[in-house]
Amino acid sequence: MFEHLLTSLFLAVAPISEIRGAIIYILFVAHKPLLIFPAMLANWLVSPAIIFFWDLLKIPYWGRLFLGKKIDLKKKRMAEKYEKYGILGITLFIGIPLPVTGVYTGTLIAELLGIKKRDILIASAVGVVMASVIVFALAEVGIMSY
Repeated sequence: MFEHLLTSLFLAVAPISEIRGAIIYILFVAHKPLLIFPAMLANWLVSPAIIFFWDLLKIPYWGRLFLGKKIDLKKKRMAEKYEKYGILGITLFIGIPLPVTGVYTGTLIAELLGIKKRDILIASAVGVVMASVIVFALAEVGIMSY
């Protein structure tokens, strides 16, 4: 049981598989559906980690070192423009299980758009739940079809 938990947590935080790969592993290999909940939490915790490390880049020296220049006011203008629909867009981007979508990309895009941190965390939590429900439902339909 413990090895299945560790494997599902690893898959949930891995950038390529995220929650989608973890759910498939949990259902088809581990056969322990309750492991979905810790995997969802682990996948969501990627978002605050990205926000934390992104804030380190805002420190003037580190920002110049990694980004090559200071973060300018264009980001603030973009944030005002995308604040209203950007949260819904980020939620859908994270929640719809397609290639290159998920918490990693969604959080980075939201940070680049300058969306508030609280809204990013809420959007990523809702997106992870949405992706989990979709993948779980599709997997169950696949299981039932055999």
